[in-house]
Amino acid sequence: MDDRLLLTTFQHDAGDVVEHQGKQYTVETDSDWNQYSNVNEYRLKRVSTHDPV
Repeated sequence: MDDRLLLTTFQHDAGDVVEHQGKQYTVETDSDWNQYSNVNEYRLKRVSTHDPV
């Protein structure tokens, strides 16, 4: 419910942890837009406060 979409020129790997506004998210998937743009698109899953990171 609190998942996010990240658009960035920085490259991430699956499993990377990203923090945004004090909440942590795990990089789940990416979309390959390299032939169209230098921007990378990633789906981020919210890390539960009960799961250790």
